[in-house]
This record gives sequence, C-alpha cells and structure tokens, in this order.
Amino acid sequence: MALTNSQYDIIIRGFEEKQRRNRRLLEERTAYVHSHVEGYRELSDSIASASTAQGRKLLAGDEHALDEHDQRAFRHEEAAPFGCGAFRGLSGSCL
Repeated sequence: MALTNSQYDIIIRGFEEKQRRNRRLLEERTAYVHSHVEGYRELSDSIASASTAQGRKLLAGDEHALDEHDQRAFRHEEAAPFGCGAFRGLSGSCL
C-alpha cells in the first residue's frame, strides 16, 4: 500500500523535527563539555589536526598512514581515559 503525499509529508516533517531536536541537544552537550572539561577543546582540535595530516599522507600514497593514525589515537586514549563520569551533563546521562 503506497503512501499519499500528505502522509509522506507528515512522516518527513516528524523526521526533520527529530533531527533538529537531536542536533540542538548535541550542540548543547558539546558546549557543556567544552566549558566544563579542561583541555577537551584542545584535545578535540589536536585529534582533528592529526586526522587531517594522516589523511593527506594516505592520499599521497603512504600505505602506513592508517596504522600510524591508529597508534596515535590509542596513545590519546591511554593519556586521557575520561570514563563516562567526566561527561555527565545536561541530561544526566553519558554524553
């Protein structure tokens, strides 16, 4: 049984509203973490920079770029094992 145009529009509007609500929650939670977890913004920026650099290496033909990237990411996890408790925030759940 096919949907009518109006049924489709209702479904899509509900989906888009849910997306907007989830995006807003993500932005609020990210802002909360940035303001309450010391060093998080710097860590996030360094991860983005490292990923970009490794992506460039991969595009340039470096076959070991992904291995190197994974090793760096693992070192970051060991250096700052936050655990869920550090990210309890607006909703009381783990961010």
